[in-house]
Amino acid sequence: MRRSALVVLLALARSAAAQPEAPASDPKDQAESLYKEGAKQYDLREYATAIDDFKRAYALFPEATILFDIAQAYRMLHDCDNATAFYRNYVCDKPDGEDRDEALKRAQEMDACAADQRQQREAAARVQPVIVAPVVVENQPRHRGLKIAGIVTAAVGAAIAGTAVYFSVDAADKAHDLEQACMLSCMAGDVSSIDQAGQTSQDRAVALYIIGGSALAIGTGLFVWATLHAGSETVRVAPTPGGATLSTSFQF
Repeated sequence: MRRSALVVLLALARSAAAQPEAPASDPKDQAESLYKEGAKQYDLREYATAIDDFKRAYALFPEATILFDIAQAYRMLHDCDNATAFYRNYVCDKPDGEDRDEALKRAQEMDACAADQRQQREAAARVQPVIVAPVVVENQPRHRGLKIAGIVTAAVGAAIAGTAVYFSVDAADKAHDLEQACMLSCMAGDVSSIDQAGQTSQDRAVALYIIGGSALAIGTGLFVWATLHAGSETVRVAPTPGGATLSTSFQF
């Protein structure tokens, strides 16, 4: 960064100070102070603040060399459009300035940089956002397993109950045989086997009725409950900039 503008301002300030009764708020003094502050901010790499100070100094005392310093600060900020404009403003305002050749060279560089930045912005504007629809996965109805278990249990209960009917009929047949054998007269020893077989069938029928009926009732209850509480579960996966969101919903 050239400090020629600072030299000019200091010289002007000294000249103003040599005059008697110079006003304390002389614009040249203010411009010098602002320029010094801008130069300090530039050295601290606070280029935006430096630009603000330089512009305020130029507004008070429009020395063309300050335009060159503003252009330099814009170049450091990679603001190629503004850098180009201020380099060219400097050359226009001071065509015989000591920084003319460097300003023209920098202006060409910044002009090419600005063109590249414009192309990048245009390319980014042409890129259409990709909209990804949420992925929805709908599961099979809920409690399907309970329905199947209920059907199987009820079927087993019905089969056991059917077996109980068989033994119940057999017990009835044995009772009928016992009755026929004792229509006239019978001895206990002669009909004890028939009586024992009939009793055994009767006991088995009762037990199987209880087991089969219970199984049939439980299976039917499971099936009815699963049917009444049946629903579907929907899983929704939606893409997000940071990954994806997962949500689950139930229908009854």
